[in-house]
Amino acid sequence: TRADCEVQPYAFTTKSLFVGHTDYKYVRWQIIDTPGILDHPLEDRNTIEMQAVTALAHLKACILYFMDLSGQCGYSVASQISLFENIRPLFTNKPLVVVINKTDLLRLEAAPEADRIAVEQMVSQSNAQLVQMSCLGDEGIASLKETACDLLLNHRLESKVQKKSFNAVQNRVYVAEPKQRDAKARPPCIPASVQKAKAEGRFGNEEIRKQKQAERRNMEIMLDIDNPNSLENMDMRAKWDLEDPSWKYDVVPEIMDGKNVADWIDPDIDQRLQELEEEEILLLEQEAEEEANRTATLPTFDDVTKEVANSIREKRKMMKLMRSVNRSNSASRPTPLIMKEANNRAALRSSRKRERSVDEQDDTGRAEAPGRLTARAASRKRARTSTPAAKGKTAGLKNMQQVERSRTLVNKKLRDRNKDARRGEADRHIFDLKPKHLYSGKTTNGTRDWR
Repeated sequence: TRADCEVQPYAFTTKSLFVGHTDYKYVRWQIIDTPGILDHPLEDRNTIEMQAVTALAHLKACILYFMDLSGQCGYSVASQISLFENIRPLFTNKPLVVVINKTDLLRLEAAPEADRIAVEQMVSQSNAQLVQMSCLGDEGIASLKETACDLLLNHRLESKVQKKSFNAVQNRVYVAEPKQRDAKARPPCIPASVQKAKAEGRFGNEEIRKQKQAERRNMEIMLDIDNPNSLENMDMRAKWDLEDPSWKYDVVPEIMDGKNVADWIDPDIDQRLQELEEEEILLLEQEAEEEANRTATLPTFDDVTKEVANSIREKRKMMKLMRSVNRSNSASRPTPLIMKEANNRAALRSSRKRERSVDEQDDTGRAEAPGRLTARAASRKRARTSTPAAKGKTAGLKNMQQVERSRTLVNKKLRDRNKDARRGEADRHIFDLKPKHLYSGKTTNGTRDWR
């Protein structure tokens, strides 16, 4: 079968049920390989053995009981027969086949007389079939398959016949038997072309048929089935159809465009290849020598020079670290534009303070021109009512009224887009709420339709 199971030369290789499938008489058959069973009471068996016992007890199948008469399995023939008698109740009402395996080592006829008689008695008492086979030499495998499948088929048919429902089905089955309806002769119809070929001897000639059959099956005739080495000695070039028959047995039978490829093979290819390998070895040796000379000519430094070099490396590391720290601090500093705005605000605040101090002095005793007072009062009023600089979406707007107005316009513009985004294929849409052909014309009593 096509099952992938492990095969090893020691006991208890199979630890679970392995299922395989094969074909016989156009029917798919299932074969189950069960774990081995030891000859001891049922309550002493482990979980692996109980899998086999359960399968034997509950499956309606043909049982194959394998035996090894050579003794290589580690168990004697008597212990194998004892195990058979112990699990024999599991084989009740099931077809049974006793398989003698490893016949390439010992067949039943060549076994000791006591073992042979015990096996024959076991087979006769259990109404089983006896089949001998060898997996090493592929002997008896096909006959075992046919025997087991035929036994199971006959058992299934007998069980169906013994059922009560068989009679009811049998009465409904009608077998038609054709009868001759008249005395008219109806000879077979042979085409005229076939009759002409027979008359000329081109059809039905036994010698011509045998010759054609020999030509078609030339490979089978040349191949000796009994000799495994016949395939190596077979002449595979005898039927080659070439322009020149002498090309059949060339040393290199590669023909292209009527020319032999062997004519373009360089006979000195091995010598040239060896020269290339020697040249490559010389180049590698030269590279190794140059590398050794280069390392030998490298300058050497004293301890003082090494310490100076190490101090320079440490200094460079510290400078690099300080640059990174300064760069991180400069990122958090305000930009020149922000600094300029801050300076302007500070100057404006200081000028206002100075103006307020001048006004206080004027109130105490000094008088100013009316025009200057009005300008200062207006600037002071604007300073008090001015709003902070707007940022983001409200930049460029004077007051909150313009901000609200801009938001209203934005929402109004986005209304149609939002509707389109929520609209699906199942939404009903009326493109024109007031079609002109329904709302035009004179308005009379009872209707607005011009129709």
